[in-house]
Amino acid sequence: DEALLAVEEVYQTHVELGRTAAAQYDSIVLGAIMRDQGRHAEARQWLAAACASDDRLNKTRALLATAELSLKLGDLHAAWAQITEALVLIDWLRAPAQRGIALRLLGQARAADRAGMPPAPTSEAPDAERCFAESARMLQHANYESELSVVYAAHGAFLIDARRPAEARAMLLQAQALAQQCGLATLLGQLQPLLLRAIEASSQPAPGQVRVRLARQGTPRGRPLRADEFADVVWTLESAEDQETRSRDGKAAERQARIRRLCAEALAQGAEPTVGDLAAALGVTGRTVDRDIAALRAAGEVVVTRGAGA
Repeated sequence: DEALLAVEEVYQTHVELGRTAAAQYDSIVLGAIMRDQGRHAEARQWLAAACASDDRLNKTRALLATAELSLKLGDLHAAWAQITEALVLIDWLRAPAQRGIALRLLGQARAADRAGMPPAPTSEAPDAERCFAESARMLQHANYESELSVVYAAHGAFLIDARRPAEARAMLLQAQALAQQCGLATLLGQLQPLLLRAIEASSQPAPGQVRVRLARQGTPRGRPLRADEFADVVWTLESAEDQETRSRDGKAAERQARIRRLCAEALAQGAEPTVGDLAAALGVTGRTVDRDIAALRAAGEVVVTRGAGA
């Protein structure tokens, strides 16, 4: 409440001084605070005024804040329209940090969709997972650490729903560390139940998942491993995204997406798979896995394995 009163005082000062753009920015901050307090009607009023701004940057900020409110209220149609309008302005502004925020919201909209409402993924509006990954990349580059923590939290929630609890836990722990660093008390409170869900989900493989034993990270190569040098890892062999990837991009792209996921899940659980582990899980030859890993690395992907053997 003290923060709200302080921003309201600054807003009134800017209005009295005729500093229109500054006052509009204050109204966006006020709308965001009220949104987070659950005062949705008041938040909408403050944000609506800024959405009508002639200042393109303030209008972009207001549209993104309003899209966040629409997502919170479950209005995906409104959120999608607001994000789309903001992206047009972002293209004009050439504002990578704002694009990072827009992509996070786009990922959340896709993740929340259960009726196929948004258009099919494109390079400009990719699928949910790519939205989160690209959003994180842009915000890291811009040093927007508070927004980056929100991306990690949203991505973690998505990974829980995708039945990838080990990756979800690793992502949520990153969000927690950044939120603590940035003093984001509200986000820290939201992360606790998400972390509990990820831990609970990790205890039992879900449909499409298997438990495997892989070499722990950092164990030596070139000799047989001791029993204590292995880790139990839950792998997601099949997910809903696999069939979508195959239909859209072909069999090889689907297989590479699965390799990327299996390696990421192993890494998040403190293990490293061999090419043989991956080949056995996917039912293909080691040579095929080698080719796919080479293709992923050539595209800039980080794929951690132990090579051909343990």
